[in-house]
Amino acid sequence: MTERIYLPGLALAHYKGFGPDLQFMGPFKAINFFVGTNNSGKSSILEFISNHSNTFLSQSMERREATDLKDLDFNVKIHKRGPEVALCENANELRDKSTYTLSASDIQNALSDLIGSYSDKQGLVWYNKNERDLISHYALCEISEKSLNLLHDYYRTPQPMEVWKQHIIDNTQDWYGAKCISIPSLRETTYTNDNTHSSNGQGFINRISEIQNPADYGVNVHAQYNKLNDFLRKVTEEESIKIEVSHKHELSVIIEDKKLPIASLGMGLQQLIVIGVNCVLNDGILICIEEPELHLHPTLQRRLIHYLHEETTNQYFIATHSATLIDTPNAAIFQVYQAEGFTRVSAAPSSDERWSTLQNLGYRQSDLIQSNCIVWVEGPSDRLYVNHWLHKKDSTLREGIDYAIMFYGGRLLAHLSADAPDSKQDIEALIALRNINQNLAFLIDSDKDTPDKPINSTKERVRSELKKCAGLCWITQGREIENYVSATSMQEALSTCYPKFKQQISNGQYDHTLPFLRTDDKEQDVVDKMKVAQNICSREAELDVLDLEARIDELVTFIHRCNGHRATAPRPADSIP
Repeated sequence: MTERIYLPGLALAHYKGFGPDLQFMGPFKAINFFVGTNNSGKSSILEFISNHSNTFLSQSMERREATDLKDLDFNVKIHKRGPEVALCENANELRDKSTYTLSASDIQNALSDLIGSYSDKQGLVWYNKNERDLISHYALCEISEKSLNLLHDYYRTPQPMEVWKQHIIDNTQDWYGAKCISIPSLRETTYTNDNTHSSNGQGFINRISEIQNPADYGVNVHAQYNKLNDFLRKVTEEESIKIEVSHKHELSVIIEDKKLPIASLGMGLQQLIVIGVNCVLNDGILICIEEPELHLHPTLQRRLIHYLHEETTNQYFIATHSATLIDTPNAAIFQVYQAEGFTRVSAAPSSDERWSTLQNLGYRQSDLIQSNCIVWVEGPSDRLYVNHWLHKKDSTLREGIDYAIMFYGGRLLAHLSADAPDSKQDIEALIALRNINQNLAFLIDSDKDTPDKPINSTKERVRSELKKCAGLCWITQGREIENYVSATSMQEALSTCYPKFKQQISNGQYDHTLPFLRTDDKEQDVVDKMKVAQNICSREAELDVLDLEARIDELVTFIHRCNGHRATAPRPADSIP
């Protein structure tokens, strides 16, 4: 189904947890997901769209008196000022609207240049409703001198550019007006005596009864009822499923001629029915949904979103914690988080290049978006060492909750190895990851075989890119991560793992420390890194090797900062009661 975008984008400030800086959200698509931790502000965005969009997005919006805002809708830290709202329009569509009434092609081109000067990197032109003015993302001087002269000469007024700006603004006034409903996370299917119904499912038995037994006569009077049952069949992939309401106002489900009360089939089907009645029986509206994944198997979640995208004409705004939903193709994803006491929003990238980067690694976009902090290492043995050392320094940190460890082995950053040539593609891959989640730490082997050997330029650029986003880049002081293991511990591990171990070939700061001589005096070059790492990590961690303790301290601080933890002294394992 062709996407119908009724709300192209939205920017908010001074609303609930939003601070004084506008948070830009756009461009919106037919399906839009808002992801983030609890109390990050996801619900506030949905509440604004569902409760205030028609007031704030219409051209009649003037002052606070024109809205139904409550005291709690204002940011308690900056209570005196009401919500600030900005809307957007696709620059190309705005060009078509604005130049339609102009006959001269040179003036049309000049006005297109002016619109382009207000366009952001996403090709959107933003209009601040409170200030009644376009938001400048780029300097006006980017317009060619020829276009400026044409626009100045067209209107013989003291401020011709203001006239042109108003002309653009006037063409943004017919953007909105779609009805909006909100489906809360607490949903139920009930009957009401007054025959009313609400989007949370109250009175939906009445609503289903109406379309099952309509008062109208004629052709296709059961179209909506059939459409609802078709929705259930396609999402559940149960061809015989059908719902109906009895004369006692009880909702039943029929599957293969077996009739059962809805309550006997679990909460999942009830959730689907509430979502289905709201989404299938409405056309061309905005629909906000809180956590549609509740009580639904991941497969049902995928089918549900696919149906909403392909079979309905609504635009959806969804708050979710579901990794399954976040991985939906052709959806817009916005990360909502807290920073400096305010709600912040950033768009997660959705280009094929960025997702192919993750696919090369074997990860989904949800793995990155939902992690508070990601520590990238080369392989599984590095993960063992990092967890071992982190636990020694601060045992309160939990992998999978406070941080995730992922592997960059394979194509991504392949040129971080010592002998490979530098690669621009590696840096682009890193930037793609940084755009998905900026809380990145990278552990990279220096691969130096002498003290004076420089770090290759790719690694230096990785360090530079991470510095730009306040990330952490740890390049080993020795040749590789195994050089952080003391000579004694490495020898003990090798002798335990390999009964024919005689002695290490070398154990210096810039040596390969795993190869060894066997008891038959032959060299053992192929050594199982994981086997050795598991043995070493079963022993007491030693941090007084090279700069290891300083780097682990730095990583502990970084993880706490990414999680918004207060600055506290690390708690080593032996200090936990």
